Amino acid sequence: HHYYTECVVNISRTSVPVDFRLVVPEHTIYADQGADVNLQVHFSPITSAESLTVNWLKEKVFIYEYVHGKEIRHRHYEDRVGLIIQELSRGNIILTLKNVQLSDSGSYTCQVKYEEYTGEKKIELHVGGKRKLFFHYLKAVFHYLISVDHHC
Repeated sequence: HHYYTECVVNISRTSVPVDFRLVVPEHTIYADQGADVNLQVHFSPITSAESLTVNWLKEKVFIYEYVHGKEIRHRHYEDRVGLIIQELSRGNIILTLKNVQLSDSGSYTCQVKYEEYTGEKKIELHVGGKRKLFFHYLKAVFHYLISVDHHC
């Protein structure tokens, strides 16, 4: 009986997996002003979300923290930022930023702590950038083609 208890203690004292890593699916994100944006970092192997500490920073300024299942937000982002908690069990750290503005453009850093492991990844967000200009260009071309076609 005593031996069994010792085994359980040893098993529960798991070390950090050597291959624990962070991956960013999209390093640069283009968004329209007023849109909701998801900043995503994937971690593997999938571990207990309760053991994770996640920090998000914008240009080195704290905006969001997830620690021991609790969320802490910077007051300027209070009602606009949050983690999709249910995605953690799938190995996805997804920060949702609602109603993005031009001032939200910049470099975002996701810092992850898991037991002895610490790592970070960066994502660039461009609000009202190339994508918006490209769509305006397409719209203009489309309207031009319609007007040319109409006059023939």
